[in-house]
Amino acid sequence: MKKKMLLIPLALLLAVSLIACAAPAPAPAPAPAPAPAPAPAPAPIKVRELKFNTYTPSTHQVTEVMTAFAAEVEQATNGEIKIIMYPGQTLSKSAEVLDGLIKGVSDFGYSILGYNKGRLPLMSVGDLPIVVDSSEKMSEVTLATYKKFKPAEFDEIKPLGFLNMSASGLSTNVPTNKFADVAGQQIRCTGSDVDLVKALGGVPVAIPITDAYVALQKGTADGNLGDYASLMSYKLGEVCKIHIEYYFRNTVGWFGMNLNTWRSLTPEQQKIIADMGEKYTTILGKSRDETNAEGREWCEGLGNTFVKLPAEEEAKWAAALKPLYDKWVEDQTALGLPAQAVLDFVQAAVK
Repeated sequence: MKKKMLLIPLALLLAVSLIACAAPAPAPAPAPAPAPAPAPAPAPIKVRELKFNTYTPSTHQVTEVMTAFAAEVEQATNGEIKIIMYPGQTLSKSAEVLDGLIKGVSDFGYSILGYNKGRLPLMSVGDLPIVVDSSEKMSEVTLATYKKFKPAEFDEIKPLGFLNMSASGLSTNVPTNKFADVAGQQIRCTGSDVDLVKALGGVPVAIPITDAYVALQKGTADGNLGDYASLMSYKLGEVCKIHIEYYFRNTVGWFGMNLNTWRSLTPEQQKIIADMGEKYTTILGKSRDETNAEGREWCEGLGNTFVKLPAEEEAKWAAALKPLYDKWVEDQTALGLPAQAVLDFVQAAVK
């Protein structure tokens, strides 16, 4: 009996052993995942450096605003386009900016119509003596005029935006309290201002503003056409002390690109720069108004004299300048340009 009882545990042990042998072997541990391949290094940005030519000095309001324009273009293109500023006639003289831009001396350029008298006739409507006290408004009107009429005179470059330096008039070293006092005065001006100076009875001295200080200092010019911003930027308030506060003079400035450079850009880059051009038209005008206010304060600090004309005298100046409108329409119509329509558009827009 005892022997039989001993056999039972042995049988159980044998059964358990057989079951264990029949059970599947445990699955092997998974092999460790391979380490991820290192991410490829980002391709280096292809930076394209482009030249911006402006006759204005490095401290001038236009140069400062266009420097901000260049920085914003670089940021918006993720560093693909870097614009290098060349202020103060370091690439070309003021009158050569336009031709330099056409020929590829620079990729961007800023200049004014008056330095290329007669070559940009339809847009010179903005140079007419329209009484307006805001450069911001007049700059936007000038851009709107270009967009509406698309004059062929700008077909050799890609225009981006405009600055119209308004709130501008006569400063002189000759005591001037009435219209008759202007007669015979030698007035520094641009080529676009020659007829305007003659209409006032003055003698035009058509030289770049960069030469105005010496002319006023030596007495080869009695006065200057310009705004307070330019008087401050070129230190002309030091040598031109009497300021007539009748603001009839406008000066169209433009900035644009060399056509080949423009066409070489990607569509995305073109849109960025075109949009930026319109944005900076407003910024240029607003900045000019702010700088004008600073310039007037600067002239005050020099002890200069400010003359407010009585209404009857302002009327005499306006009557003397009015024939310039008719002459402008006649001259541009003779060139086959829609002069009257353009003038009507501008006059309606500034009201």
